Amino acid sequence: MLQATLPVLFEASGNSAVIEDPANEDWVSVIGAIDGRRYDMLARRYYQALCHFRSQPTRPALPDVVEVVADSRQQALEGMLDVIEQRKARRKQSAIANESADIFVDPKPDETDETLPASLWDLSIPPLPLGVILAGPGRPPCDALCLLRAFVAAPLLGVGDSPTAVYRLLHSNPTFAHLCGFLGRGVLKQPGELTSRRLPS
Repeated sequence: MLQATLPVLFEASGNSAVIEDPANEDWVSVIGAIDGRRYDMLARRYYQALCHFRSQPTRPALPDVVEVVADSRQQALEGMLDVIEQRKARRKQSAIANESADIFVDPKPDETDETLPASLWDLSIPPLPLGVILAGPGRPPCDALCLLRAFVAAPLLGVGDSPTAVYRLLHSNPTFAHLCGFLGRGVLKQPGELTSRRLPS
């Protein structure tokens, strides 16, 4: 039997069988609830923080950096696992004693950073319009709402919310990626486009 491969002429925006399946109702409705009108302010703060981070001459050093010295890759992995287990034990003890545990990254803004935009440390100040934040040369950043939908909905599909797990889900489940708002890997930048809905590579 002869088989031929035909060129793909269009890309589907969703699989109706998947969307209409009652088993998928939770994650599909969560994705649908995250729209631009409700989350515009959050998205603009994200882009402003991203632009501020990229403008730094050097990346800030993470606090309490742990160095693992090992003779082999296996020993290095075991050393990292030991560090993770120690942190988990400290967190458990802190929770029992009702104390604050050590955290990997402090989410609070750095008060000593004079270049930090006011809207990132004072939430009563609205961020700049998107056109001002993302104006200028360079590749547009990945669309914040697409990312938000993916990271919020992924655990409802039994996948972790780590960047690696979400990346794999987006690339292995085209319907999920389309519902999150991504358009695929081969999509070219459109004139005047401020953010990219191209699937992260």
